[in-house]
Amino acid sequence: ALPQGAWWQRLGLGAKSTLLALALSTLPVLGIGALAYQVVSFKTQQLAKNSQSLGVMAMTDKVSRFMFERYGDVQVLTKLPALRIAKVRDITSVEEKQDVLDAYIQSYQVYDNIAVLDLKGNVIVQSTGTPIPNQKDHPFFRQVERSEQPYISQPIPNLDNPKQKTPYIYFAAPVQDATSGDTIAIIRLAMSTQHLDNLLADYERN
Repeated sequence: ALPQGAWWQRLGLGAKSTLLALALSTLPVLGIGALAYQVVSFKTQQLAKNSQSLGVMAMTDKVSRFMFERYGDVQVLTKLPALRIAKVRDITSVEEKQDVLDAYIQSYQVYDNIAVLDLKGNVIVQSTGTPIPNQKDHPFFRQVERSEQPYISQPIPNLDNPKQKTPYIYFAAPVQDATSGDTIAIIRLAMSTQHLDNLLADYERN
């Protein structure tokens, strides 16, 4: 079934087509190409078959690369020494960890916030911003806790500010201790779907 609700009606065609493809509970890395294909197959219904073929191919590649990069981002963050190596973790202050997360926010330019959660869903450290409430009851948290694999949510209302109209996509992954390999935390990245709309804006105009 297609996503329902007022927020869906407010999205542009570019965002809608992308969100249809993102309406999956998980996104394994091998499925990223399939995601791009689904996004573009929806869009091609709006394009001329011949004159726009190169544009369709470019759009497929752009969406595929964008999602692959997001999948990589969350895994890079799980490897931060200040999170997974006990000796480094213990001597790194919360403020220093926050500075690292803020630097990644500035570097990536696509996430509203990054949070590291303990196994009860409470925030250990987060990027600068409004404090994030307990996340244990949210599907992304339960899925990562159960599977110990990276996870990408469906587009859903903002978990931290439900009054915000723009849907969000949440990327999450387990943080595993460098010595024991045990999952000791879960990291969460929040991205507004506006970034997907922006990604396809040029194709909409053309």
